[in-house]
Amino acid sequence: MQTKVRNFVISSLIAVIYFLGVLKIPYYLNRFFKGTYIGNNIVGVLLTANFIFAILLFVFLKKVNINSISKNVDKEGFKKAVLLAVVSGVLVFVGGKFTDYVLKLFKYVVIDDTIRIRNILENNNLMFFYMVLAVPVVQELVYRNVIFGNLYDIYEGGYECVRFLTPAFLTGVIFCIFSSSLTLPTFVKVIYTSSVLSFVYYKTKRIETSILANVVYNLCVILFALFTKPTSVL
Repeated sequence: MQTKVRNFVISSLIAVIYFLGVLKIPYYLNRFFKGTYIGNNIVGVLLTANFIFAILLFVFLKKVNINSISKNVDKEGFKKAVLLAVVSGVLVFVGGKFTDYVLKLFKYVVIDDTIRIRNILENNNLMFFYMVLAVPVVQELVYRNVIFGNLYDIYEGGYECVRFLTPAFLTGVIFCIFSSSLTLPTFVKVIYTSSVLSFVYYKTKRIETSILANVVYNLCVILFALFTKPTSVL
């Protein structure tokens, strides 16, 4: 019981630092620093801040395992873990596009981000590294290792599928709360993505696997934005 309380406290502190610190860096910088330098170099600032936070958090979590999944020594083999990560990353992307298609059939407004993503990438080369490296690493360490892992331990006992699906769903809800676009399409896709990435982490017992799956997903998003024509909003 003491271990669970300690892990919960540690996880809560990490989440607070991420949500109120790392995610709010643009707001803090624009508020306290005048001039155009910060605005012109915001991606570089975000990239640096995320990498520093990711490295510190990764090292800390390796030394202090705060959930039973990471502590489990029966980890999936390297080759199978990599294969599962790649397949899962592609499935997250394809599932997201399929969700958009189904929601459009029911006349929901689905915003095509193709132009926005393409413009962002073309205007700032650092954005590629931010989307492909910094974001997946930080998100998986926080949402999968810290939040999902500890919620999984809290729901101890009962059916294993319920013990897995409940924290996977709640992790997605928490992500949606801090999302800049809280709409039905976003909610459905985030819950689906959270379930797939949580399963990858749960199945392999390796946080590196869900990080790789997230990297593959973001690569698919970028390649789709760069090499396809945007569709109209329905």
